[in-house]
Amino acid sequence: MQTPSTPKYVNPSPRVRFQDVKQYVSEHRALMEDPRVQRAMDYAFLEYQRQLCDLKVDGNGAAANHFRMLGAMEFMTTFLLLGEPALQSPKAPEAPALNHRA
Repeated sequence: MQTPSTPKYVNPSPRVRFQDVKQYVSEHRALMEDPRVQRAMDYAFLEYQRQLCDLKVDGNGAAANHFRMLGAMEFMTTFLLLGEPALQSPKAPEAPALNHRA
C-alpha cells in the first residue's frame, strides 16, 4: 500500500517523469499538432539521409548507415509519442478449462 512518504514509482522512466507533469504533456501535444514541427522533422531526416549517402563506405559502412537511420527513426517516434500514454499489449484470451478425462 502506498503511503504519503513512499514514492509513486520506485524507478520511473524519463517518459513517466515527463508525463507526471500535466503541463509538459499538454504543451508537448500542442507542439506535435503544429504541422511545422512535422515538416521540420521530415526535412531533417531527409538531410540526415543525404549526409549518410555522401560518405564513402564499404558494405559494413552501408550496414552501419542503415542502423543509424533506424536509430534516427526510433528517436523521432519517441519524440513524437513522448506525451502519449504507452499502449498496453492486449492480453491473450484465457483458454477454457478442458476436461482431460473425456
